[in-house]
Amino acid sequence: MKPVLVIELIMPEGSAFALVANARFCLERAGQVEKSTELGQRFYALDENTAHMYDDAKRLVEEYCDVTWLNTPEKVREFNAREALAKSEQ
Repeated sequence: MKPVLVIELIMPEGSAFALVANARFCLERAGQVEKSTELGQRFYALDENTAHMYDDAKRLVEEYCDVTWLNTPEKVREFNAREALAKSEQ
């Protein structure tokens, strides 16, 4: 099962490393240390000189974690709707 990861901030292209670090920490908290190691190895195998590194990192993270990207307008609306529904059911 994929652990839940919420990305709240808009990360610039140079923050692919921070994105993967957050995902690895999330996996480790969920007891999935092997998957964390695998994600790190796959990420460091990417060519860091390509312009698509952040997008590649996003795709990798999505393979390992159930990510909610709060930094896109449509995802913000979707997340807010889920939160409101969850609160109304309490």
